[in-house]
Amino acid sequence: MNSKLIKTLMLVCLVLLLVITLEWLYAEQAQQQMLSAISSETKPVLNDEMPQINLNSQPEDSYADLVNRPLFISGRKPIAEAEKTPEQVAVVTNTFDWMLNGIYTTKKGLMALLTRTVAKTPEPAPPGVATTKPSSSDKYRKVITGDTIEGWKVAEIHPYEIMLTQGDTQKNLPLRKPKPKAIQGQNAVIPPNLRATPTATPRPTNDSSEDDTNANN
Repeated sequence: MNSKLIKTLMLVCLVLLLVITLEWLYAEQAQQQMLSAISSETKPVLNDEMPQINLNSQPEDSYADLVNRPLFISGRKPIAEAEKTPEQVAVVTNTFDWMLNGIYTTKKGLMALLTRTVAKTPEPAPPGVATTKPSSSDKYRKVITGDTIEGWKVAEIHPYEIMLTQGDTQKNLPLRKPKPKAIQGQNAVIPPNLRATPTATPRPTNDSSEDDTNANN
């Protein structure tokens, strides 16, 4: 009995020793494969050669070219500044030759009627081309809140005035009041210097009253 048990235990120990040996060999092989994969992925980094500049051998006048000419642009030519075109320059008009003649109520809200105070001079036509007459839009305009007229934006419309804005500038345009006209056949206004002054009735004197009493006697 004891001999069979001892043989069985020895056999089990040999099997376990074989398993441990196989695991150790497998771990060693896996470690070597991992190290070889890491070494193949890493590539040696080559240091770029820095350019050499001999500043001591250059004259003092050459340092101005380093400022005027960009270093990282082909040709090292100075960058030309972009000139502003007339369209890009914001035009601010100070003159406003419009007056407010009426305010109406529409479905969109209040609408203002503006008319020109000074007739717009047409631009000279080139030779051989007939001059065009100014359109009705050059004489009067109907605007609502948000519209723009000659650079001025209609910010607000009130019953008796409108507010115009141009940048930070703000102005109010009051409603023009019609001039009163005298209607014929009604109470016309007569100047004070033409009004007729009433004449006083002369009273009888004492002499004339005495003559009348003597005649009666």
